[in-house]
Amino acid sequence: MGGGYGFRVRLYNEEKIKAVFGFQHISIHPYSVFIGDTKNKAVLDDWQFSLLGSRDLKWFTPYLGAKWSRMDYIHWAEDFRKRKQSDPDKSAGLIAGMDIPFGKRTWINVEGQFLDSQAVAVSVNYQF
Repeated sequence: MGGGYGFRVRLYNEEKIKAVFGFQHISIHPYSVFIGDTKNKAVLDDWQFSLLGSRDLKWFTPYLGAKWSRMDYIHWAEDFRKRKQSDPDKSAGLIAGMDIPFGKRTWINVEGQFLDSQAVAVSVNYQF
C-alpha cells in the first residue's frame, strides 16, 4: 500500500512575479512477510520541501528555487524497529525550470534538479 499528500502555498503573487512554498510526503507500506519464523516489514518514507520563485516574461516563465528532501527506510523485525535516514549531506538541492505556453490552457514544462540529485523532466500540460 502506498500513498501521499502535500500542499502548495503561494507566498507572493504580483502580476508577473510569484513565490510558492510546497510540501509533499509519500509513504510506501508493503505487506509484511515471514522470513523463517520472523515477521518482517519495510516502509519507505519520502519528505520534500520546496521554495520556488518565478517571473512571467513575454514568451515563457522561468523559475528557480531550492528544495530539501529526506528518504527514510524503516525495517521491522517482529517489534524491533530500525530507521535508516538518507545522507544528510545530500538533502538540499536546486531546481531550475521554465513553462512555455501554447495558448491559454496548454504549456510545455522543462525542469532540472541539481546538487542532491541530477534529473531533467519535460512535460506537455493541458488545464481542464
